[in-house]
Amino acid sequence: MTSRECYALPAPANTMISKVIATLGPASANASIAEAMAKEGASGFRINMSHGNEKSWDMLVSLCRGVEEKTGPLALIADIEGPRIRISSIEPVSIRPGQRLVFGLHEGVRVNKPAFFQALEEGDWVLVDDGRVELVVRSVYRDKAVMEVVKGDILEPRKGVVVVGKEFDLPPVSEEDARMLRFVAARHFSHVLASFVRNEDDVRAVRDHLEDLGRSDIWVFSKIETPSGVRNLQRILRVSDGIVIARGDLGMHFPLEEIPLLQAKLIESSIKAGKPVVLATELLTSMRYSPRPTRSEVLDVYEGVVSGVDAFLLTGETAVGKYPVEAVRWVARIVSRARSRIKPGAFAKREETPIDRLAEGVVKLVESIGASLVIYSRTGSFARRVSSNKPLNTIYVGVPNERAARKVALLWASVPVVIGEHEYEEGLERTLRELSRRGLLPRDAPIVEAAWSREGGTYLIRVRNLLEAL
Repeated sequence: MTSRECYALPAPANTMISKVIATLGPASANASIAEAMAKEGASGFRINMSHGNEKSWDMLVSLCRGVEEKTGPLALIADIEGPRIRISSIEPVSIRPGQRLVFGLHEGVRVNKPAFFQALEEGDWVLVDDGRVELVVRSVYRDKAVMEVVKGDILEPRKGVVVVGKEFDLPPVSEEDARMLRFVAARHFSHVLASFVRNEDDVRAVRDHLEDLGRSDIWVFSKIETPSGVRNLQRILRVSDGIVIARGDLGMHFPLEEIPLLQAKLIESSIKAGKPVVLATELLTSMRYSPRPTRSEVLDVYEGVVSGVDAFLLTGETAVGKYPVEAVRWVARIVSRARSRIKPGAFAKREETPIDRLAEGVVKLVESIGASLVIYSRTGSFARRVSSNKPLNTIYVGVPNERAARKVALLWASVPVVIGEHEYEEGLERTLRELSRRGLLPRDAPIVEAAWSREGGTYLIRVRNLLEAL
């Protein structure tokens, strides 16, 4: 067996219940920095495909794969643009309150979609770059609008534009999104983040494109960032593999004091549905410029862990910040400390099917006897069901290949081990042997082994210790 056929994540990530996703960008598009982030606990890398082109994306994919050779399986996550309005390419410019600007399809500050002007009315409030720039619409024409600056800052290219209280009539998958998905399918990404999901049809549109490209195995996480996304959450959860709470855009559509309540609702709903939840935006924003987070940022991440968040998505902190490695290290430290606050069975979920109840039973058994947990999961589906019960014990997941391992890498408390394609009992045996070789399992403590076959409708649960197993 070659070294690429059997490996596990390094020690820092092994001890983490909530995972860290680091966005790759100018500050981290470097092999030594990316490797350091992985060793500090990053379980996956995000590529924001709203920026760059296929050449730059290819460079980041190669970077991730190179790091993976040294550290073990890493999720590779594509964040596609979705039905979003953006400023087109401009030179960064400082704007001030009272200044009037023309936003147009062909002049002034260029906006990339006609639907923006079709939705505008005089008096509308327009927010740019997560609200760093605020404008009010003074007049509207067919393909341009005059706006007055209320809150100034640096106006930068490719930043998102929101009209308060309005959403745009845009297709869920644009021609540009389709091009991104072709790239994603060809480069074997593990996850797609579908932006600005409004309803279940938006999710299905992304899935249909991936299925047409022969990549129905890629997990689709829906980003909840609009009023319609919040409104249609339950239906979105049913057709998604997970969700991302995108607090930046939520904060432009809802009063800021409502965001904590929305976040709690979204987390609770995803846990009850048995779907992973990722928390994003302004986690450690101060670390773009400082090697230490603020106390309130530490508290924010801490509360996310004890609420049951599966992963934290660092964006500007690692993409353009001065301290990307330190940012990952701090999230890992906070996760480690918060773990001690969580009691077994703290997260209530809805068990809808016999296999869901089986997964819950496995976790309760592990926690009641203080056992290690080892499962074999061919696609990651059974691992996701077990993980959704939020055990505090590490879930060691034997998987047949890197594709499955990269998906499992983002699941709560889960550590993937690639051991090849086997029948379930043989898969468990090989996983145990590899974990024993690495010294990751106690030899005299109980081990719970579990596997489930969707095709055969069969399952296996066994309790023994390592001496008996080997």
